Amino acid sequence: MTSWRRTGRGYFAPIGFTITVEDWDEVAHTVGMGGFTDWTRQLLGRAEERVLVSVIATERLAELA
Repeated sequence: MTSWRRTGRGYFAPIGFTITVEDWDEVAHTVGMGGFTDWTRQLLGRAEERVLVSVIATERLAELA
């Protein structure tokens, strides 16, 4: 399943992603997100600084189990 990510815009730049799982009925559920952030670049004042973060919501996975 392909969908355009709408959450995290403005926070994740230039690239962000979502993590989805499908249930037995092929319904997609978002369980995580991530992307590149610039807060370390701002903190350290170094233009070459890059950070890729991601998270999986374990409570969301538990709900779906």
